[in-house]
Amino acid sequence: SRHSLLNRSSDLSFSIAVAKQEKLNAEKQAYQKVLNLKKQSLSNQRERELKEKQRNEQFKNRMIAKYGTEKGQLVGNKRIAIGMTKEMCKDAWGTPMDSYSTTTKDGKREVWCYNNKRRVYFYDGKVVRIDN
Repeated sequence: SRHSLLNRSSDLSFSIAVAKQEKLNAEKQAYQKVLNLKKQSLSNQRERELKEKQRNEQFKNRMIAKYGTEKGQLVGNKRIAIGMTKEMCKDAWGTPMDSYSTTTKDGKREVWCYNNKRRVYFYDGKVVRIDN
């Protein structure tokens, strides 16, 4: 009887040890999955950033080829400057949300509105004022 009691106690201890080990293994696997997901996410983020950088560089190179070094670099970096054409502004900032124009004997004035604060003013097709 005592021998069978010891066997049962030993079996119970063994079962508890096995259960603890299985729980530990499951926790390790879950932790490894989380690590792998984080690594994959970071890798995907780096890949997206690299592709974005490549797209930006390609865009910049196209703008330099189109407008020359000085203006092309500005447009390629999404910047505009006094004296730029409407096409340059559209390449740099995109299509405006709204625009309006006035034509007088002195020439045509136009305003492009990108948001409440961002406006570009043109006189005869060239930038004469920028509100940021």
